Amino acid sequence: MLPRLVCWLWGHAVQNELYERAGRACTRCGRPMLRDDGAVVRVGHTLGCFFVKHTYERVTERDGHTEYACVRCGHPLLFAVGHDPYADRGVFDKRVRYLCGLFGHRVHRVTERGGGTEYACGCGHTFVHHPAARTLVRHPLRCVLLGHWIAFVERRGAFSEYACRACGHPFLFKGASAIEADRCADRSAA
Repeated sequence: MLPRLVCWLWGHAVQNELYERAGRACTRCGRPMLRDDGAVVRVGHTLGCFFVKHTYERVTERDGHTEYACVRCGHPLLFAVGHDPYADRGVFDKRVRYLCGLFGHRVHRVTERGGGTEYACGCGHTFVHHPAARTLVRHPLRCVLLGHWIAFVERRGAFSEYACRACGHPFLFKGASAIEADRCADRSAA
């Protein structure tokens, strides 16, 4: 009962490392979530990542940028090729740039997709589904205090991208079904 109450107050807990081996369920209350069907679910902040560090792994290269995802919370990073400070590493640790969270992210346009514009900050933070011509993106107080209301956007290899409906903050989550689909595709190509 207590885990459900905590999830109701703070949002569901995510753990990207576990999603590789099992279904995408809340690691606190056990409720299945993060289906690739457009359903909206509220996830809370992973405080260990926020206050200590994220551990990122390389996901792909797209739209002139290299994309990474945190192995715990699914937080992505997107750096322009040629300006990527982590280009020579597959896995790395990175602390949050708190000044961007406080004063806003100075962003550049990455691409048009999914009915909106995708932006990235020099710190690597990305935002999707924003209107065109943005140079500064701030996290709304609602998301800072209560977490993010996320829904499926698209698949990228072994990852499913979700984005907050309020602020556009994306997340990249692995899933056993996505990994198995990739293995089947690899076997059929061989």
